[in-house]
Amino acid sequence: MQLKRDHRIIRSRHFRKMQRRHFIVFDVLPFVGTLVAVGLLFYRPIGATELSLFFGFWLITGLGLTVGYHRLFTHRAFATSTAMSAILIIMGSMAGRGPMLSWAAMHRRHHELSDHEGDLHSPLLHGDGVLGRLRGFLHAHLTWMIEHDYPNVAHYVPDLMANRMLVAVNSYYYSWVALGLLLPAAIGGLATMSAWGALSGLLWGGVVRMFVVEQTMSAINSVMHTFGAQPFVTRDDNSRNLGVMAWLAWGRVGTITITPFHIPPLSVCAGSSSMPASSSSARWRRLGSPGTSRCRARTRSPGARCGSRATLRPTWKRAEHHRRRCRR
Repeated sequence: MQLKRDHRIIRSRHFRKMQRRHFIVFDVLPFVGTLVAVGLLFYRPIGATELSLFFGFWLITGLGLTVGYHRLFTHRAFATSTAMSAILIIMGSMAGRGPMLSWAAMHRRHHELSDHEGDLHSPLLHGDGVLGRLRGFLHAHLTWMIEHDYPNVAHYVPDLMANRMLVAVNSYYYSWVALGLLLPAAIGGLATMSAWGALSGLLWGGVVRMFVVEQTMSAINSVMHTFGAQPFVTRDDNSRNLGVMAWLAWGRVGTITITPFHIPPLSVCAGSSSMPASSSSARWRRLGSPGTSRCRARTRSPGARCGSRATLRPTWKRAEHHRRRCRR
């Protein structure tokens, strides 16, 4: 019997209008800006300053998304201080991928319904055959962001909504996005003491970087649910591992091989399908609280039982369960 999940989503003209506006401003315009930046290369090639700004802010915003939005807030895979939580929200927001609370709600729904009806960005729900797969791939990579059902944050992220600090920092999302554009412009201008340096910094450290990050995150939805190996039994989804993505999406930070991450989602070692959990846990110890690393190491034994839908609980609830076990 199919469960009704209408109370878990919000269908609103206002939200859809905001989604279309967000898509134009943070997806279409960065694409146009990237074309402009590439065109300007024929007029004036870029140098070390532009490359440093691009890779520096690519890394900052990528860590904000993978470590902050994804690991810390969506899956509660480790614990950290209030100040670090705020910093990670700001870092992730500068990527222009949406406010943290909305992102976490959408991703928790994705894990609840991965590659099944209701998954916001599955590439597998648009028919069979070549055309169906192409439509699904395009939907997962891009067009789902134009207009979609909005997951009810009161249902999906009540733990995050209860934290006033997180809500307060999240409410300045557009300010943090602007900061992610203005900072590289200011650094570029000061480094070269020229208006051209400021413009070049804005383009390469801001606009082009935003476009590349968006394409990388979209590829996780489309490419890594279509191509690659599937070494573990998953819970009826199509999450896959594709090692080449490790060079494009922030190394082994936390998103590259996603099959072991889908079973169980709490594992901090999503960046590798073969890395020992203990070595991965040590990476997070500086950000996590004592005992959290030991907890994560115990949750990484993949198998059919932990991948079955019948035994799955919301990941944030499982996180609290495992933390209590570690305290014993």
